[in-house]
Amino acid sequence: MSTTNPLAPSLLAALLLAAAPDAVAAPGEPFILTRSEHLLHLHGRGLLIPVATEGLRKYTNEYRSPWGKVAAHGERGGRVLKRGRAVLRFPLFSRPPEQATLRLRASGRGQRQGISVRLNGRPVGSLKLDPGWSVKDLKLPGGRLRRGENELDLRLNRRGARPLLHSLEIVPGEGGPPDWPELSPTRQVALPAGPATALSGHRRVALLVELPERGQLKLRTRVAGAAAARLIVRITPGEGAAPAARTLLDTWQKPGPAVDRTLKPGVGLALLELISEGAAPADVAWIDPRLVPPAPRDLAPIPRFKNAILWVGDALRSDRLKLYNPKSPVRTPRLERALARGGAVLLRNQAASCSSPPSHASIQTGMIPRVHGVAGDKGKLRKGVSLVSALLRKAGVKAAYIGNNMFGMSRLRKPGRWDAFHQPVKEGHGADCKALVKLMLAYAKKQNAAGQRFFISALAFEPHTPYRFHKGITERYHEGKFGPPIGKMATGYLLEDIVRGRVKMNPRRWSQLRALYEGEVEYMDGCLGQLLDGLKTAKLLARTAIIFTLDHGEGFGEHGKLGHAYGLMSEQVDVPLVLLAPGMGGKSGPVKVQTVSSHLDLVPTLLDLLGLKQDRGIQGRTLLPIIRRRGSWPDRVVPVEYGRSYALRSRHYKYRVDYVGAEALFDLRVDPLEQKAITSARPLVLRYFRDLTGFYLAHRKAWRMRTWGDLNRHEAGFLSPAK
Repeated sequence: MSTTNPLAPSLLAALLLAAAPDAVAAPGEPFILTRSEHLLHLHGRGLLIPVATEGLRKYTNEYRSPWGKVAAHGERGGRVLKRGRAVLRFPLFSRPPEQATLRLRASGRGQRQGISVRLNGRPVGSLKLDPGWSVKDLKLPGGRLRRGENELDLRLNRRGARPLLHSLEIVPGEGGPPDWPELSPTRQVALPAGPATALSGHRRVALLVELPERGQLKLRTRVAGAAAARLIVRITPGEGAAPAARTLLDTWQKPGPAVDRTLKPGVGLALLELISEGAAPADVAWIDPRLVPPAPRDLAPIPRFKNAILWVGDALRSDRLKLYNPKSPVRTPRLERALARGGAVLLRNQAASCSSPPSHASIQTGMIPRVHGVAGDKGKLRKGVSLVSALLRKAGVKAAYIGNNMFGMSRLRKPGRWDAFHQPVKEGHGADCKALVKLMLAYAKKQNAAGQRFFISALAFEPHTPYRFHKGITERYHEGKFGPPIGKMATGYLLEDIVRGRVKMNPRRWSQLRALYEGEVEYMDGCLGQLLDGLKTAKLLARTAIIFTLDHGEGFGEHGKLGHAYGLMSEQVDVPLVLLAPGMGGKSGPVKVQTVSSHLDLVPTLLDLLGLKQDRGIQGRTLLPIIRRRGSWPDRVVPVEYGRSYALRSRHYKYRVDYVGAEALFDLRVDPLEQKAITSARPLVLRYFRDLTGFYLAHRKAWRMRTWGDLNRHEAGFLSPAK
């Protein structure tokens, strides 16, 4: 029997036939710009804000959106402004014109209404809307527009009447004749080989994007009509306050056949612009533009497994493991040795939240807290939400929960439909992870003897408080005695006393406190080793995939706090994710993945490892195609949330918004602990995250990464029902 494919051939064939499309998708698909048309900034005469399409989302980041649905009135459609005030934040990527006009295309829907306008905090005038569709212009005072971020504040003058808005445009100079531009930048164009999708109809389209390492920009350009067009492709890096643009293409093209072009855009977060001059915008087509990552040099094999174990520890931050931080003193030899035999390390993994209840619900469902219902510590799972245990039971896999954190898991007992549910501490076995291992091995052996596939979801309390002293382990991490006031056990009450100043700390006491925590991490590694040894003795190890992760991190004063559940900083939500999967990898050892991952990806990855189809309610995506590629993958942005606060994490940056809406941006390469915000110093990076925030807030409940793509890279299924 193969160690990389231990299932019986007939069963394996049936499972693979049912596997989700993304389980066998070609690795490293290109970033197709036309699929992300709503992420594009459109310029006709000026910046066009397409209120009546999803392109609006880039400019509205209000937690409670004032915008309603798109509706028709007469011959046109627009979006309802359902509240009395709306704030739009928009960028100007180049120097603003000396004189400019705000052009509003709107309908009063049979009533008269007025809109007062403020720009960057100061009033600029009012516009009176007609009952029907009309184009209204408002001259903007000179010098009021800024290069970079601007804020437009719209306020209705009358209660009751709710107008429809089609679009707004910042037009240089006077408004000119009334016009109704196309709000979508995509067109179908006829080519000899068949129809293709192109960007067309706008003088300039701009996209903030994370460019793939050693990637290429590939496209075809075509000019129709009678006039030639000047075609410009420009890249502006986002790494400075005033970065210099770089021209990739600047050429005149005559009307005629399409021309293939391959450009090298560089790497990093940047502004990509496609600009045309001369010919009418509708006559210029940028056909099938796509960012293509380099071909992989070594595709890692992806085995499927008969059984799976999900080991979730409690309150371990990534930087305490050498796998994530080579300078960490913490020893985890069993985890590292097991990984060397096959598996993957997700180096930029994010917890779904900073507290146990929402994180565990996301781990078990593959959904964000806002969707599964446990958005805070007191939330309850929504009716109809399926846990992975219930999904596996439907597929004939026995599912057991064995763990000790009932604060995080009690509300998931009934909807999980577990075949077995054990709480060692309540059953008299204690809170030690060694008791977990004994129960896990007993369950695994019992199911194997009965010929059953099994899934075990284990929740170890280590290294959560109380941090205990482990003889022969804890001494490694502190030179000196373990005397009071810290002692040999640090409880949550002690952490609170430290934060409130009731226990005064000095370097020796901090060292002692950290040693207790780090000793717990090594002790948990020993328990994991016991599990691996037991599975090997029972001849189950080669047939069992093990996923190792944590529910959230733990703070040690980085932001003036200890413990967790106080914010979405790195020490709270950067958590390990390790796949121990014999046969995964190659001669070069385990796969190390730089692409950002999330708790949301655990359920789909687990189902994929078992060869089972995905559930349509899952919001995350399987990580196996990313692991298989062993190289460049289009950068992802994943969400984290706790109550009303949320954060978006990319490979190098973190964007946080707190309970009152204050935003902060951090460069994690130079500031991994998020100590110094760069919110105003990186305008293009800030705009990148503001663009994505609007889509996250508007669609986070409906988002399905498998069909919609990631927040920063939309797929063809965006806004389509999940399949």
